[in-house]
Amino acid sequence: MDSYRDYHNRYFDSLQALRAIAALCILWEHIPFFGRGSFAVDIFFCLSGFTAMHSSRLEGQPFLGRRLRKLLPLYYAMTLLTFFAALALPGLFAQTRADLPSLAASLLFIPFSISPGIVQPLLRLGWTLNVEMAFYLCFVLANRYAHRWRGLIVGGLFGLLAFAGMAYPLSPGQSAGFSWEALSYFFTRHYMADFALGIGIYYLGARLYGHKRPVGSLTALLAALAMLAAYPWLMPYIPSQGLGRMLSLSLPGAGICLAFLWADACYRTPRFLRSLGSASYSLYLLHYYPILAVHRLLYPLDVLEGKSLSIALAMSLLLFLAALASKRFIEDGLIPWLFSLFRRRQKNS
Repeated sequence: MDSYRDYHNRYFDSLQALRAIAALCILWEHIPFFGRGSFAVDIFFCLSGFTAMHSSRLEGQPFLGRRLRKLLPLYYAMTLLTFFAALALPGLFAQTRADLPSLAASLLFIPFSISPGIVQPLLRLGWTLNVEMAFYLCFVLANRYAHRWRGLIVGGLFGLLAFAGMAYPLSPGQSAGFSWEALSYFFTRHYMADFALGIGIYYLGARLYGHKRPVGSLTALLAALAMLAAYPWLMPYIPSQGLGRMLSLSLPGAGICLAFLWADACYRTPRFLRSLGSASYSLYLLHYYPILAVHRLLYPLDVLEGKSLSIALAMSLLLFLAALASKRFIEDGLIPWLFSLFRRRQKNS
């Protein structure tokens, strides 16, 4: 019982470390000469499924409000920045169109084809938030009306959507804008299973957490780190869709999450990794345009050589520092202050 209580009251530093590693992988996904870090998206989705379950153990616990306060302000700011930049300098953007329907759909998290065959919002990286928001909406409804069965309901739904997409592969269509083809394609991809696996990790983790076996958890952690190191070299051989992609990305990603979760019971996480993990959302949203600007305006990063590698490493450091500053002064400073100011004015009116 004590281990069960500890499991539900614990803040998992090891998962913050995993977020830091995953965010770094996604950053390097957008370094042109590398471009092999997209596997980390599946890890983030698994962690979302786990976090939703872990933070809603007690019926009536606030869940959606906290997530929206964290996700929306920075995403909206970056989306509006993208809109006005595309409006002023359309030549810098290959696919993004600065029109009001695209802006509205992006702000409302409605998937649409920004160009034929490409389903993403104005802010390219925001496609993951479209998936996350759909998950949160389903989870909040299940949590409110069937709290005890919330994991089974939402995990089952998202698992079924993933398998439906594998059994009946869909196309995003060949027209830009909103379409049912794009919507159905977007929500039947393999990554829908990541959330179901994350929910499964919550239940399995509760059992593992009570068995503090340092050797076993260290072995699992080392295997997970080896998988993370191997993925960039395996990505060219991973199927682009279907069951093969789920077996290559979703299941191993869930295993990595579980290994880090188990390690938390036995080992302390370095402080700098905890800090970087807490700033992973800022890093995710902020890194893309600086890398794109350097690549297009200052120095091409297409080829791996000494100068391009040095620039990429320097940018990684600077972007992590910028993310830490964003976390401290915007996520934990400005945004909570604005919300408290709004509540005070609402209370006084």
